Amino acid sequence: MVLLFDLIMIILKLIYSLYAWLLTMTIFFAHYLLTKLIMIFPLKNKSTIFYKLANIFLKSAFFLGAIRVKVQGAKNFDSEENYVVIANHQSLLDVVILMAYLPQRIVFFAKKELSKVPILSYDLKNMEHVLVDRQNKSSALLQLEKMKDRLDKKLNAFIFPEGTRSHNGEIKPFKRGAFHLAAQAKKAVIPCYIHGSIKLLKKNQTLFLPGIIHLVIGKPINDPFTDSSKEISKRLQQKAEASVRELQNNLINNLT
Repeated sequence: MVLLFDLIMIILKLIYSLYAWLLTMTIFFAHYLLTKLIMIFPLKNKSTIFYKLANIFLKSAFFLGAIRVKVQGAKNFDSEENYVVIANHQSLLDVVILMAYLPQRIVFFAKKELSKVPILSYDLKNMEHVLVDRQNKSSALLQLEKMKDRLDKKLNAFIFPEGTRSHNGEIKPFKRGAFHLAAQAKKAVIPCYIHGSIKLLKKNQTLFLPGIIHLVIGKPINDPFTDSSKEISKRLQQKAEASVRELQNNLINNLT
């Protein structure tokens, strides 16, 4: 009886995963076709239009995929300001969660290899995300400057300060890059904590699962920006990591 139940659950997971991947590809392709149509017309701020459409499509995908995202702290974004946004990283779903549910538009660093992926590379380019070669340090510094330009244009820059996804959901030590950017651009940092995405799509896993994801948005972390970038970035790094861990503890305590 137990073996039969396990077999049924495996079959259901496979069916749902197939549905989820087909839904994902359909959403991306539909967004691509619509934005290609928009490119015909002489409209201003096309990247903003592309992003707003992506926001709608992604929310629709979560709804149709039976994935519910609960958001706390959206009011911490000031509509008159822009920020460097950071979050913990558990799953491939994390980026699209943030694109769909943060109250303001974000641009982020994407691996250079994604420029070879059809449709996705088109979206990354036209929504002004920044492709970076992680193996080339001089190139990475240049891409950091490009992201600073995005901040100067009043966009919100997003970076995962852990550098890569967590295998077990635990928050790894933060790296300095995001906070160096904030120090250089003199922008406050908004910390976020994502909970539950690892249960739906783990690292190196292709099976999707439906469920609930929590996105907690913390209060902006500011700085006087009066001394060296090194000292400013160090302070921001320490405060941001402590803040994300606090968001994690508060949420888990509320859920238990």
